[in-house]
Amino acid sequence: MRTQNTPWLSPVGTCPFCTRDLVKLEQFVDGRTSHGPWATMCMPCHKTHGVGIGQGKGQHYKLNEEDATFYKS
Repeated sequence: MRTQNTPWLSPVGTCPFCTRDLVKLEQFVDGRTSHGPWATMCMPCHKTHGVGIGQGKGQHYKLNEEDATFYKS
């Protein structure tokens, strides 16, 4: 499965738990939460509300400053 160079294609907003701007943080997790639904969340909130990284759990994305795009890391 290809994980390198997989871009995030949707708009990046704020963490639904703490409202931090995910673009300013330069990384986020798109993952399942312990509450059930998935969310795009900051790393601290992922530690509190996320269920992990990996297939069926979540993916970590980091900002590539050269092209201002988030890529799966």
